[in-house]
Amino acid sequence: SASTSAAAVLHISDVCRGLAPLPSTVIIILHGVFFAPLWQTESMDIVYLWVDGNHPKCRAYRGGSAAPFQVSNHDELKFSLLSVHRHAPWARRIVVVSECGVKPAWAGSFPRVEWLDQDRILPAHARPARNNMVLEAYLHRIPDISEPFLYFNDDYFLGQPVTPAMWL
Repeated sequence: SASTSAAAVLHISDVCRGLAPLPSTVIIILHGVFFAPLWQTESMDIVYLWVDGNHPKCRAYRGGSAAPFQVSNHDELKFSLLSVHRHAPWARRIVVVSECGVKPAWAGSFPRVEWLDQDRILPAHARPARNNMVLEAYLHRIPDISEPFLYFNDDYFLGQPVTPAMWL
């Protein structure tokens, strides 16, 4: 295992496996990219992707098609947002990227949540996005997004208090 003195070079696999603790001043170089010590952050943004596959605007945007799993909606997002409100009050921003700018009827109950039409971050050649992987590739284009940020699906629920350090 590598030494953790200020001049030490740590192998990333040792760090990931917990064999080499990181001093607070380390900078990781992985494939020529520099990573600052992000684990010291006290807050970060939480980003969701959400679509209401039953909404007429969304169906029209997709050319009338939607897979069954995209159509079903049991207000999972509402309950996920409630869990974030309760267990992650340190979140700097909560951004929901939605298809066609559609918001659920209960959206006004969450004044801290910012709703963003996915077309604001997708380049024209990537529209319409028919799966989350395309959108995930462009989340870094959300204006003023924190670095790092957390990406949640609408069926992620926090069951107890969490801190930013738990995610890094």
